[in-house]
This record gives sequence, C-alpha cells and structure tokens, in this order.
Amino acid sequence: MYYAVFYVCGRVTVVCTVCEAEIKSREYTTELTLSQKNAVICAYDEISFWHCGPNFLIHDVLVDFNDFSVSDSKLAVEHMTVDWDE
Repeated sequence: MYYAVFYVCGRVTVVCTVCEAEIKSREYTTELTLSQKNAVICAYDEISFWHCGPNFLIHDVLVDFNDFSVSDSKLAVEHMTVDWDE
C-alpha cells in the first residue's frame, strides 16, 4: 500500500494513493519544520516497504539511508500510528 501525507491547516492526513481512502487524520498544534515533515513522509513511505521495528526504521532507514537527523527521525516514528507487533 502506498501513502500520501498531507499537512493542511493544523491537520495531518494520510491517504492511500491506490484507492484514495483516508487512512487516518489528526490535528496537530506544533508547526513541524520542513525536515520533520519530510521525515514523517519518508517514514510512512519506508514502513510500507521495510516492515520493520521502530529502532531499525529510525537508525538504519531514516538516519543511515535517508540522512535525516536522529531527532527528526525519532519525532517522525513517535507520531506514526503503526502496530509494531503486527
């Protein structure tokens, strides 16, 4: 499944790019930096490909492969709604 992440007026929405169904949506009160937004988008893209745990996603995928900072990577993974045990 492929995801698109949209940030509009204090709301983040994750949409399936195949069927265009809204997967999840939530309000946020903190403005994210461009790097943080990109880390969130990348995290959702990568989790559908890697099917890995949060530590691997943070350190190996986002930091090592995609050159995000550790803090931006942790923020992205902490804000994901993923069942890590699945």
